[in-house]
Amino acid sequence: MTPIDHTGDDHHQEPTLSTSGTATGAALSRDFADPTVRDVAAVAGVSVGTISRYLNGHALRPATLERVEHAMRETGYKESAGFGRSRSKKTMMIGTLIPRFDDFHMAVLAALNRILSRDGYHMIECVYEGDPEMMVDKFRLLESYHAEGIICCPIVPADVGVREISTSDVPLVTYNYRVPVLGADHVSVDDREATRRAVEYLINMNHRRIAIISGSTDKSTGFDRLAGYRDAIHRAGISERSDFLMTELWGSSELQAYDAARRLLESDTPPTAIFAGHYVVAYGILRYIHDAGLRIPHDVSLISFDDTELFRLHSPEISAIRQPADRIASELAVMLLRRIKGEGGTRPSPSTSVVPTEFILRESVARI
Repeated sequence: MTPIDHTGDDHHQEPTLSTSGTATGAALSRDFADPTVRDVAAVAGVSVGTISRYLNGHALRPATLERVEHAMRETGYKESAGFGRSRSKKTMMIGTLIPRFDDFHMAVLAALNRILSRDGYHMIECVYEGDPEMMVDKFRLLESYHAEGIICCPIVPADVGVREISTSDVPLVTYNYRVPVLGADHVSVDDREATRRAVEYLINMNHRRIAIISGSTDKSTGFDRLAGYRDAIHRAGISERSDFLMTELWGSSELQAYDAARRLLESDTPPTAIFAGHYVVAYGILRYIHDAGLRIPHDVSLISFDDTELFRLHSPEISAIRQPADRIASELAVMLLRRIKGEGGTRPSPSTSVVPTEFILRESVARI
């Protein structure tokens, strides 16, 4: 696996297209006495990465191919002797785009590397730090490296970024966060159902004051986990309390989770149990519980979404929902290789794979 940064990344902005499909603006007013790849990209209304893929012999969609070849003729761009069209050329490189290097994503990437290497592929890893603009820049970078496919845990980019990614000829498969507008195959777990089952377990242990501390609901995982929590308490006839809903933790910050746990557990009617929507959230909760001199599960019970080694080392051990990284990686690899090989037609409809989770019951929940 080869981590890289975006040094030298292409920040080309797509020009506006006229109704005839050619670019307008400064790019067309230039004198193309010595045209460059950027000139061709501007006239075609595509990224430099797309032109690079064309020059390296990668297949483009018919409409894109027509625009690129029209732009080549219009600008008079000549391919260099060592950069010609070779339809058989393959890079055997797969790009990966993740929001952060955390336990979950690293486990998925490690499994992907093992699986893809068996087919002779190598991985390029990019992290975009939760920044949608950086995500689009890294996508362009992977295009310029002639990645044959990209696996991405995405967040919603701006409109231009959505258009650029969704119309790219690079096969794309996403996981974890759902972004349907990208039109990609997707792999995820059933966050809603997994959370519902965990909260129902707390209810079966006679807990009625159950709080949730989770990530922002503007992402599908945060939204679905809150929905699963609500499903469980509503089915049990428990009234929803707004002060028990701590669900706007951007990036699942440990510090924010610490403060949320403090507010909950120092209130006049604290929860008897907390559901943590992410393992980093659980770390923040555990830090506060230890600092406050409270005990698990005697003073408060805890269940976390995601399982880590720390939960097995903690005393008492922490109950958690485990996402099977190996199975997720396997589904991602199958979907991406199918796209790369062109199976199912030139542009088959996006498909979705839902991988089952496992509820690991340990010692962090008390019956009351």
